[in-house]
Amino acid sequence: MSGFAGIGKVGREKLSKVLANNPRVITVHTVSETLSISTKEASRNLSRWQKNGWLFRLKRGVYIPVPLDSETSDIVIDEPFVVAEAIYHPGYIGGFSAVKHWDLSNR
Repeated sequence: MSGFAGIGKVGREKLSKVLANNPRVITVHTVSETLSISTKEASRNLSRWQKNGWLFRLKRGVYIPVPLDSETSDIVIDEPFVVAEAIYHPGYIGGFSAVKHWDLSNR
């Protein structure tokens, strides 16, 4: 999706409440807990916000906010380790793992 769609007053209030704690990665659980709603309703909200260009979907149930100054909802991820941790939780990806994977070390 390359454009943005409007967001109503209620939707804006809900999204603002979710983003108030400045989460880098937003999950169904985060929305459900923050808004005190079911996970099914949280999924619907996330889907709607993503469809309207306010969130970027990383995988099912995992999203990141689109920066307000962005001209498109297609964004570049600034912090890949934060995203990787959210997607592969409880796994961990560290700098040394990447170095060894790409064979950038003599060890």
